[in-house]
Amino acid sequence: MTLTFIASWNSFLWPLIVANDQSLYTLSVGLALLQDENVINYGLQMAGATFMVVPILIIFIIFQKYILEGFNVSGIK
Repeated sequence: MTLTFIASWNSFLWPLIVANDQSLYTLSVGLALLQDENVINYGLQMAGATFMVVPILIIFIIFQKYILEGFNVSGIK
């Protein structure tokens, strides 16, 4: 379940194809659109990257016990 959430959170191509208005773009698509061929605003890109990473870290911290337990159960003996 956690890996499914991470995959859907980081999805790029499907929202880019489906959304026909820039106000409907996901965070990953919007972050990619910040890159311009002449000007790159590194501060804005890092702020967007932080907004993408923080929810994943919060979910990992909350469910860390269950995630690691799942890895231990399915690990190689």
